[in-house]
Amino acid sequence: GLGRWAVFLLPVLYGTLAVLGVHKLGELLYDRKVAAASAIVAAMLPPLLYYSAVNYTDMLLFLFSAWSFYFYFEFLKSGKEGSILLACFLAGFASLTHYNGLAIPVVLAAHSLFERVGVKRAVLLLILPLAIASPWYARNLLAFGNPVFPVFDIGKYPNAHYQTAPFLDSAGSIATVQHWES
Repeated sequence: GLGRWAVFLLPVLYGTLAVLGVHKLGELLYDRKVAAASAIVAAMLPPLLYYSAVNYTDMLLFLFSAWSFYFYFEFLKSGKEGSILLACFLAGFASLTHYNGLAIPVVLAAHSLFERVGVKRAVLLLILPLAIASPWYARNLLAFGNPVFPVFDIGKYPNAHYQTAPFLDSAGSIATVQHWES
């Protein structure tokens, strides 16, 4: 059946849908030419090509982020409340895929304050995605003592990367909590 091939086809689908999201965002904010150019550039990015060939969470992060920004800006242009909710849900899913995804709701909330969309909506753009992602980060905190495990050398299980990092005794050691105590 398709089961074995689905593992290889899913990241290609994620990448294709992410590029479509970039195209739609370019079309929404600018015009068809900018949208086409943006989609072509996005499709040719080496990380996108690589992560479309392997099944890794970064492609889902890009997919959910692109569409979250699309629906956020659609809300700004049209005022459709459903669009801001979709932006929130997709930002929450982006936050679930990778700890870097936590930046998406922060950026959306900050932009909404900058655009004077309202504090209530900024709080929604921050809180709803974090509520969606919080079970995963709470699980990491309980299981590993670190909500963004394996980043930073904190929690129950030290990260070997930080133990052997070449910058351990330099300014980079600020990432290691044990160095704060000395």
